[in-house]
Amino acid sequence: MKLPLSLALAVSLAAPVTTQEAAPAPLAKLGWFGELVGHCYVGTLPDGASRDTQCYAALMEHAVRGTISVERPGGPAFQGEGTFGFDKATGQIAYVLVAPGGTFTPGTAVYEDGRLLFPQRVPAGKPEARSAWTRTADGYTVTREVKDESGAWKPAFAVSYAKVNP
Repeated sequence: MKLPLSLALAVSLAAPVTTQEAAPAPLAKLGWFGELVGHCYVGTLPDGASRDTQCYAALMEHAVRGTISVERPGGPAFQGEGTFGFDKATGQIAYVLVAPGGTFTPGTAVYEDGRLLFPQRVPAGKPEARSAWTRTADGYTVTREVKDESGAWKPAFAVSYAKVNP
């Protein structure tokens, strides 16, 4: 199964990050997302064979650097990186994702009912989509949701990430 760039970015981030650092107090504005700093998390993608490792580190005490590294049997790995911070002007989390080939994807994320929502860019004519991140006891779950004809959000798939320490 070929892993589309949008999926890799949807389950977000890329490249080794040093872990074991505590989240600085200014990251509290990022909610529980800021608590991911200093750790790596691993999840198995829907194909059942690809592994996604995401690591988070503090960046200048006011932002988070997130990395993603997808390993898949018999195929090339995907790597990407994201920088996340609190935008005082909008009151939202602002980010930019960087992927191979020079792809830069800016965006914003907001909390709704404890879930961190990342709207996704989709091609014209395709249904609206988003990634909904939910905190779990040992990590987080990312659910790709698609808006149906009635305007309701429906889950397409989910990936659970568990904390690992290198």
